[in-house]
Amino acid sequence: MNEPKKPRRAREMLEINGRKVSRSLYNKLNAIRADLERLNNVERLNLPDIAARLSVSRETAATWAELLGVTILNSYRRPRLDKSTWAKLLPPMRKRGMTYKEIGAQVGATNISVCRWFLNQGIVTNKHYNR
Repeated sequence: MNEPKKPRRAREMLEINGRKVSRSLYNKLNAIRADLERLNNVERLNLPDIAARLSVSRETAATWAELLGVTILNSYRRPRLDKSTWAKLLPPMRKRGMTYKEIGAQVGATNISVCRWFLNQGIVTNKHYNR
């Protein structure tokens, strides 16, 4: 009645650009390579638009581009701000009556980033956050 399970054989892995992938992914990547390169190089679409055209998520499109060695040309990477000095700089600025927008302009950030930093530090400076 209970037959022993057959041992599973190891999945066949193929190599693409130095990375090992399954045969199904390998075939999929080879099938979309031309479309991905056309959307990137000719139509100059950004990653979310490329993903929509390929009917996949943005993350999947990014992974596929990385596996194929395609650099997305029309992508904007946001620079990361160095917030290590904000603990000393920002609270005194806010105590002097500066707005988040003014502080952000001085430290090179947006007012939303400044407000979020204050909230994450537990420093509530606006009355509507006191509940």
